[in-house]
Amino acid sequence: MTNPDKIVTRYAKVFLDHVVKNDRLEEVCKSVELLEETLVKCPSLIRLVLLNTATFREQKKGMLETICKKEVSPMLWRFIQLLVDQGKIAHLLDILQAFNTCCKEHLGIHKAILTTAVPPSPVLLKRFKKQAKEIINCKEIILEQRIDPTIIGGYILQIGTLKLDKSMKHQLHVLKTRCMGTVFTKPIYDYI
Repeated sequence: MTNPDKIVTRYAKVFLDHVVKNDRLEEVCKSVELLEETLVKCPSLIRLVLLNTATFREQKKGMLETICKKEVSPMLWRFIQLLVDQGKIAHLLDILQAFNTCCKEHLGIHKAILTTAVPPSPVLLKRFKKQAKEIINCKEIILEQRIDPTIIGGYILQIGTLKLDKSMKHQLHVLKTRCMGTVFTKPIYDYI
């Protein structure tokens, strides 16, 4: 069985490539955001139309046409029809969200997650944004802040799959694993 995340990412990237090739990025991005917003606001729509296995493909197309054909770009509408035809319409919301992420990355905008034990000052936030831009060489960083007192101090900066862990919790864990493999022959204070 295929991993749903791979399906979602594959469809989002292929659709983005097609949109960019046809020079429709701005138009399609607006449509995708509008449709995504509509789907998030109406979870019953997802259950009744997209996830309902008792509904036939032509019925799903008809319902989706009534709901969103006039609101979305023609290219996005053709993509939705393709998803229905290929039986992947249940993944529509996830594909739209992945498309938005891919679109932002294509434009040089990346998301980073900064985890600290206490809220950082605005000066530190600026420094973290600058550091993140340098690490991945992009135009803009959208920095999401998270507070986690269990990291004790320091920070964890995550950009996509890249994770820079400079937390005290991590440093203590590294120290513990190093000490576990060390045989002390003198009192511990002689090593410090």
